[in-house]
Amino acid sequence: MDDNKLTFYTYRRSAAANGAKPAKNQRLKGEFKLTLQETQGGHPPETADVDFLLMGPLDAKGLKPGAVRRTYPAHGAFNVDTDNCPYVEFAAEDLPWRYSPEANSDEMEPWLLLVVGTREEVTLLSGGRVVLSQGLVNAYTDDPDNNGLDLYKKGFRWAHVQKKDGVTIGRLLSPRGLKPSQSYVAAIIPAYESGVFDLRAGTPIPAYYFWKFATSDTEQSFVDLAKRLKPLTPKKAVGQAPVAYQTSSGQASVTPWMLVGGALTGLEAAPPVPVPDGVLEEIQDHFMAIRPTTDPKYQRDKDGRPLVRLPLYGEPWLKPGDDEPAWMRELNDDPRHRGVAGLGMWAGIEWQEHIVDAAASQLGAFYSAARHIRGLTAGLAAARSLWEHRLPRERNQRLQLLGLALGRMAAAAGGSALEHVSADGRTLPPAFFSSAARRLLRPGTARARLAKEGALDPQSLFESMNRCPPDKREHPANLPHTAHFSGGMVDEAIAALVAEGVLFHYSGVAYEESFEFLHKEEQREYEELGFEEELGWDNPVTEPEERRREMQEAAYNPYPERPCATRFANLDALDALLDQAISPRGDGSFMVRRVLSRIEGLDDQPLTPPELCLDFHIPAWKFLKEYAEEWFLPGLGQLQLETVDGEGHIVVDSEKDPVIPARTNAYFSDAFLVGFNQQALAELRWRNIPVAAGCTPLRRFWEPLGRNPHNGQMEASEDIRGLHAWGDTPLGDAGHEAPAAVGENLVLIFKSQIWRRYPETLVYLLPEDPLSDRQPKDPNWQAVHIEPNLHVEIGPDIVAFGFPQVDALLDAQGKITLNKHWVVIEQVPRGINFYNVNKLEGQAAMNMINGNSAQFADIAFAPPVRVLIHGSQF
Repeated sequence: MDDNKLTFYTYRRSAAANGAKPAKNQRLKGEFKLTLQETQGGHPPETADVDFLLMGPLDAKGLKPGAVRRTYPAHGAFNVDTDNCPYVEFAAEDLPWRYSPEANSDEMEPWLLLVVGTREEVTLLSGGRVVLSQGLVNAYTDDPDNNGLDLYKKGFRWAHVQKKDGVTIGRLLSPRGLKPSQSYVAAIIPAYESGVFDLRAGTPIPAYYFWKFATSDTEQSFVDLAKRLKPLTPKKAVGQAPVAYQTSSGQASVTPWMLVGGALTGLEAAPPVPVPDGVLEEIQDHFMAIRPTTDPKYQRDKDGRPLVRLPLYGEPWLKPGDDEPAWMRELNDDPRHRGVAGLGMWAGIEWQEHIVDAAASQLGAFYSAARHIRGLTAGLAAARSLWEHRLPRERNQRLQLLGLALGRMAAAAGGSALEHVSADGRTLPPAFFSSAARRLLRPGTARARLAKEGALDPQSLFESMNRCPPDKREHPANLPHTAHFSGGMVDEAIAALVAEGVLFHYSGVAYEESFEFLHKEEQREYEELGFEEELGWDNPVTEPEERRREMQEAAYNPYPERPCATRFANLDALDALLDQAISPRGDGSFMVRRVLSRIEGLDDQPLTPPELCLDFHIPAWKFLKEYAEEWFLPGLGQLQLETVDGEGHIVVDSEKDPVIPARTNAYFSDAFLVGFNQQALAELRWRNIPVAAGCTPLRRFWEPLGRNPHNGQMEASEDIRGLHAWGDTPLGDAGHEAPAAVGENLVLIFKSQIWRRYPETLVYLLPEDPLSDRQPKDPNWQAVHIEPNLHVEIGPDIVAFGFPQVDALLDAQGKITLNKHWVVIEQVPRGINFYNVNKLEGQAAMNMINGNSAQFADIAFAPPVRVLIHGSQF
């Protein structure tokens, strides 16, 4: 049998209970044949029946910690489905039947029961006891509400064994139907009383384990809610609201071009129509009072009173003398965009406390950074003064002073700079660059007075040390030097001869004496290797003639010159290196780098008094949800599915929940965020919070998920760049988007309770299988899913999922389309579930009555649900 397949069994128990019969004290009595045989012979073997008793339910006083592996629902869970069976899983798969006083069979009653009742039906007592109401007992026995199933009179059906992937689990469940909006108590109790499988009411009984949960406020399950989903194709103008504006006619009226798109619009919604020229001129004249001007007509009224002007949106980011960029002109001259910016300004007023709180959370770090920068600049000023006035002008004096720091400077090649300057073979000794050497060479001391005049001057010291030492390996007349010979043994031999008073010169006697010594040394090594015979002069190992010839040839070779150029130190380069590393001049010195490396978010002038440019993680869509829900998608409340009744009238289809396609509207989010930021800056400056000029602290409208370029993780990202970087571009331009943004998002809006009841439900897009012959084509399950990058809760039962603008979702004209994709709504299983009597009807209910526990588990198994809607249906 395949262990990876989900399989159910009726029970799991030791074979010792096969054929056993009930005995007293609710124990099973079995027997086995015992044969005794004398091993020494003499007596024939004798066989007898031996009785034994199995432990029964009265022998169990409770469950050990860890006996319960898992419960469904979990303790304290709420919003639980009313049509699923509560159950408990045990760590030992045989536990439900282990102490049953019945022999093994498919209809063996478990010794434990799982009862589930309201808090009025199950009363918890101290000492791990419960009292069951008579109504609860009736519900589990002969209550007609349970279709006469007499649930626990057929208790063997409610315990089974599950096996999958090689793992075996014993499970006990309660098939009783649950009611919505109820708090329940589930308790594991003993099932036998006086040898009878029964439930007792009104009497305290042991509760070996219990937990609590609450059901949802509706009887609809995920399957029921998923079946209600149906695509709704809205009209082209969906998401656009008409606006009335009063012109010279004297009456405010709605004109065809005066349509304002919401934060979301329909897939077919057109971009804003330009304002007609004649109307635009009149509007511009209306709004002239908002622009800086010296014309008194726009500064004071006819009575000379100052005019309170309307906000000039984008003014904080406009530099003096610069012309207004295109986006700013559109925003201030078009009443449609001004209205949206006004919504953003309203958000800044309503959420001023949120903004200030967000600023306060970052101010501590800001003031700490400012303190470090002030200390740095003060220290730099003092250090630069000392550097200019006290640093020696002569190079070698500077090297003697600054060289003390070489030991604490890290070199790029590893180790310290001192190790490289005074490495082996170098002329400059490391001790020279030490405080001890400075004390020793200090002028004015007794040692200095006895020294030769000028000997302690840094110029003389560096020149004398930075040259090759004299060559002491002199050539005695007519005598070779040992450095000319090859082989360490020759040097050792000559050294030994010299120690014995033998003069080494070019003569046969000297050579013979040295070879005699070498021969003795080789003989000793030869014997140490385990050879007993004497090593002769003709032994090929020694080759005396060859050695003599090599020594004679090398005796008067030219003396090898020792390389010295590589030992010199480039004092000019060393001086420049120390100056670059230690000098406080410039903004790149090591003390500047050290302090600024601990501070993030500084501009290109890090040593100036810092100004705060905050980044508030406040997504603007949440303001719409709280204050202006209708601006998510204007007309969303009226979007509903309709059907025709029996009389031919069009009525609302209350049995279906619409799924509505839409897209994000960059015109709306740009205008909203301009007003939002402008008011936020005003609030921060009013409260004396230092904010950098040109800062855009609120850059998030939808806050879509984007990939962090530094760590590759998906994180909530910004929607727009800073307004100072928009340039002379129109409103809604793609260049306004932050680097992690993906352009317009395809958005699917669900008016359904699914995500309120099942918040973990998955939504994704799946492309068609190009090899499919069906129409529409089957989904390609092997392809990469398109996951949503934003999730917005518009209302209690209205959620929206946004999908990035990827090439797969664009048609030939570059428009977003779903025609070649499937929308998948997938239930995330909360563990394995089983339907209770609320869901099982008809033949399933008959099978519950007539089948065994494995058959019931197989029939009642509730598989996860996946709903697919083809994009062409929208």
